[in-house]
Amino acid sequence: IRDVGFRMLNILGQAVDVAADSQEALDFLEAKQYDLMITDVGMPGLSGWELAQKIQGRYQGMKVAIVTGWEAAITEEQKQNSSVDFVLGKPLRLKDLTDLINEVLRNGK
Repeated sequence: IRDVGFRMLNILGQAVDVAADSQEALDFLEAKQYDLMITDVGMPGLSGWELAQKIQGRYQGMKVAIVTGWEAAITEEQKQNSSVDFVLGKPLRLKDLTDLINEVLRNGK
């Protein structure tokens, strides 16, 4: 999913850093400012939900999107109670990423 997402975001003209696990993602966040973090629910280290919760409020203006194969099972209440701004379903589609990028840009940082 990392490779596919990387290629799609590059097609959309976005600068992308790819982390292999939650610790590498945290290291990236400490070194550089981002407008958006896209994380998978299942990954080595922290889950995407746990990673989003850990960084909540630490990076002003950065939005968090989570990718899951269980999108239909996530209620609006669960999303609102999490530290996640957007939920994307698998398989990733270029249109979904385009809409996500447009939404982040439209609402500012």
